[in-house]
Amino acid sequence: ALGPTRGGLTSCWSYRRVPYNFTYLTRMPTSKPRERWADEACFEVNRERMHVPLRAYESRAAVLGRRLCDELPAGPWLLALTPARWSFSLASKPADAPSVSGPGGFDAAGWGDLQVPCSWEVAGVGSKPVYLNERYPFKLDPPRVPTDERNEVGSYQVSFTLPARWIGRRSYLVLDGLGSAATGWIDGAEG
Repeated sequence: ALGPTRGGLTSCWSYRRVPYNFTYLTRMPTSKPRERWADEACFEVNRERMHVPLRAYESRAAVLGRRLCDELPAGPWLLALTPARWSFSLASKPADAPSVSGPGGFDAAGWGDLQVPCSWEVAGVGSKPVYLNERYPFKLDPPRVPTDERNEVGSYQVSFTLPARWIGRRSYLVLDGLGSAATGWIDGAEG
C-alpha cells in the first residue's frame, strides 16, 4: 500500500527488474550481506498478502454485475498506468543499472521508451528470450546471482497525477505479471 494519497500531486513511479534470481531451500552463510534482489531467502518486501484480485467499485450493484475475469472496470478509483509508453533503460549487469536520484526518480535523460505491459526481450530489446528446461544461460554458483556476466536489468519510469478525490484514501500499486526481482520507488522513496 502506498498509504494515504496526496491527490492532485504528480508522482513518479520507477522500478527495476532483474531477470535472474534463484530460490534455494537452504541459506548458505556469506561474508557480507547481499543485495535484496540477490538474496534467495527474500521473497517480498512492502507487499500486500496474496489474495484474489481486489477492485474498487462505485456500488454493490456494480460489483455484483461483474465477473472476476472481466476487464478492469473504468471508474473513479482506478488509474491505469498501462497500456502506455514508459521511459526505459537496459543495463547489461546489475552494477551498471542506474540509481534513483531524489524525488524525480531516475535521471531518464537519454533513455528510450518501451510499450508497457511488455517483455523487453519480446520487444527486441537486449538479449533474446531464454527458454530453458535443462541448463542455465550462465554458470551456476548457488546462492550467488551472476553480477559480472550478462544479467540484464531493466529500469522503467512513468509519471502520473493522482486525482484530487483520492486525498486520504489508501492507494495500491498493482504490478500484474511482474517476474523475478523488482524494486519500486514513488517520488524517489522506495515503496
